Amino acid sequence: MNIFEKNMHYFTYKKSRLNLQFISEAPEYELLHINEGQSEFIQKEDQVYEVKYEVDVNNLPNHKIRQLYFILGITNINELYQLFQSAHPKTIFYIIEPQPGFLKYICSQFDFTLFEQYDIRIFCDELIELPNFLEEVFRTEDVLLIRNIKIYGDFYYRNFEVERYGSFVNMVTTSVKHNLFKFGNSIEDSLIGLANNTYNMRFLSRSLDFVKMKDLFAGKPAIIVAAGPSLEKNIHQIKAAQHTSVICAVDTIAERLIREGIVPHFIFAIERVHEVYDYFFKGKHYPEEITLVVPPVVRPEILEEFEGNIVLPFRENIHEYHWFNRMYNFPEEVYMPMGLSVAHLAFGFAVHLGCSPIILTGQDLAHGEKSTHVSGTVYDEKSVEDSFSDYFETEGYNGEKVKTTQIWLDFKQLFELEINKHKLNVIDATEGGARILHTTQMTLKEAAEKYCNETLAVNNKIATIKRYEVNQQLVDNRYKEELTVLKEISDHARSLLSMLKLINVNKYTSSKHLKQALDKMKKTDSLLQTAMKHPLYMHNLQSYFIQAFKKFNSITNEFTFENVRKNLDIQLELAETISSVGDLIIKTIELNQQLTRDDLYEELEDK
Repeated sequence: MNIFEKNMHYFTYKKSRLNLQFISEAPEYELLHINEGQSEFIQKEDQVYEVKYEVDVNNLPNHKIRQLYFILGITNINELYQLFQSAHPKTIFYIIEPQPGFLKYICSQFDFTLFEQYDIRIFCDELIELPNFLEEVFRTEDVLLIRNIKIYGDFYYRNFEVERYGSFVNMVTTSVKHNLFKFGNSIEDSLIGLANNTYNMRFLSRSLDFVKMKDLFAGKPAIIVAAGPSLEKNIHQIKAAQHTSVICAVDTIAERLIREGIVPHFIFAIERVHEVYDYFFKGKHYPEEITLVVPPVVRPEILEEFEGNIVLPFRENIHEYHWFNRMYNFPEEVYMPMGLSVAHLAFGFAVHLGCSPIILTGQDLAHGEKSTHVSGTVYDEKSVEDSFSDYFETEGYNGEKVKTTQIWLDFKQLFELEINKHKLNVIDATEGGARILHTTQMTLKEAAEKYCNETLAVNNKIATIKRYEVNQQLVDNRYKEELTVLKEISDHARSLLSMLKLINVNKYTSSKHLKQALDKMKKTDSLLQTAMKHPLYMHNLQSYFIQAFKKFNSITNEFTFENVRKNLDIQLELAETISSVGDLIIKTIELNQQLTRDDLYEELEDK
């Protein structure tokens, strides 16, 4: 086994992703010359690059705290070694190399098993595959370090491929924001979601089977209608296309469309907050031929009062929905990407239906001349201006500069990643706002004339879809079994909490007794591992776990009373939180079987 083969074998078992075909087909890069201690001259195809032994001192690892450290580039082993040496001993390194020729070059020259004391993983594939890999990373325990992330580009990428380096930074930061968004803002926020999800599972028997809707409109055009201010320019064009395309409307714009004589085929909502019900559904009577598409996390009142068909897909890569699917045993296709906004939900649903092209309109993601939304929506009276501080400029639809915000930019970038990753045919017919990359720009009139020229019996096809099949007795039995497991974890936390409370350390405690205290405190590890492996505990506590691990990782390696005391305080809070939140999870599931909606939420608020 040569050095390259040895390295490939080594990294295969290190939570790496190595596209072996991608690597095998890569061109060979050649080392031409070494300036001892200064740089290397590498020939890449027909160009020669001087790769200097220089680190970016402004982005070095923090040796005091454990981090997730993402490095773009494997072109220089000396630079990498300096990074490894500068880091906390338990820092996790992800080396991202989208050019397999560099990987072949380095891994043929150097034996990475010599770095075995460092936790190094390697991604070598097309850069477009990085977001998928990052989703896999953040489904592991590495997610607990998501607030301790550092991004680094090696000398080659910093100096010779700045655009690719920028794409890398964008992908990592977007994935981090996406995952933090999924985790919710707090334990309370997550528990509200659990209460909504648990209650709304009773509507699954009423829901059309999302899985069976796969490719229902394969190759047919869909128009995603959002509520950006540019919609004023072309809303009238939608009416002409409503029988020749699949009309997907976000909740904000649904009423305005109906007033215009446009009946969308699907309406979408995504938020768990009560305001979504109050603003867009309370007291509203939408035509019965409209189908509502929502994740089960929305307020139950929406599903109780909506008169037409409903579709309840599960959000992909969410621990809680994986747990619910263990109860209901639907196919894996029940999950779908929902992104960061209701427009992303509509977009993902159109992809699931197989629609092509997908035509975006009202998707400004920027401030209009006078407002943030088209007129005739709830935002005529309820301004969102205060929600958007710190406007900045980005490239507009027509090449001009437009004002946007960080959240809108995140929405835009997620669209771009999905379009590029799946090579989708997407027409941006917004005719204003921010430019969305990887789309074809047309007016809505042009797009409709080119693609929407065949009558589609959309509602007739929807009528062919059966509802989810739910064996309620089996589901109830699974709930009972799971409640036993949930109670065991909560009891374990209570028992550990009692033990931790008996530990007494102060500045006069001897080193011997401090070590004994640390040995007892190690019992928290088994509780933490058990809780993190259970989908409901992990989902509802993940925002807390991330904060707790940030505190743990801020404790230095010095063996002092202060550090032992800090560790103990964090563990006391951890055990108490797991116990109390576990009790609330159990109570939510138990009460859901017994109480009406109003009684359920009143009871949980008391808890």
